[in-house]
Amino acid sequence: MSVAPASDAAPKAAVFLTYAAADEHAIFRIAEEISRCGVAVFLDAACIRPDAELHVLNALSFADEVLILITATRVDSLNTRSTPAFLEGRLVGVAIAVARALGIPIRGLLEGISRKEVVEDPAIPGFIRGGRLFDTVELYVADLLKRRPRAHPKPTPRPGLSCHVCLCPDGQSGPAVAKFKEQLGKV
Repeated sequence: MSVAPASDAAPKAAVFLTYAAADEHAIFRIAEEISRCGVAVFLDAACIRPDAELHVLNALSFADEVLILITATRVDSLNTRSTPAFLEGRLVGVAIAVARALGIPIRGLLEGISRKEVVEDPAIPGFIRGGRLFDTVELYVADLLKRRPRAHPKPTPRPGLSCHVCLCPDGQSGPAVAKFKEQLGKV
């Protein structure tokens, strides 16, 4: 089985959303807003199966991009180092590693934190700080709708008509009809 890398073009219809356990209160609102655009949303911790890694791999096989909810950095009084909240999620590392290996774009969605704080936080990986960051869900949804391909209505076939060229023998097409009759007579 071969895996083709995802393009950085428009998402087809699926987003993998990863977040910290502390952000579960906000995640369903965000997922609902994104899914209203007709996009399937896979939540990383919404897995109740014992093989959580398989859940991530399965979801990322459908996802066209990974969206990471970035919230304020948690400062733990017992640790000297601060940890960005999204890195505390148990499946975030797996999702990021698989997405990078498959070439799936990773985007950041900011919630309760400024872009400046994210860029200046050395604990946040550089590929996230330097990547696409969206300040609000609304900006992400607007960008998503801009990038999604629009469905073009298919013409309705008319029953009984199977020709690609229609000529009227009594009109301006008279000479062309005569020419076609002559050529069809030779076949």
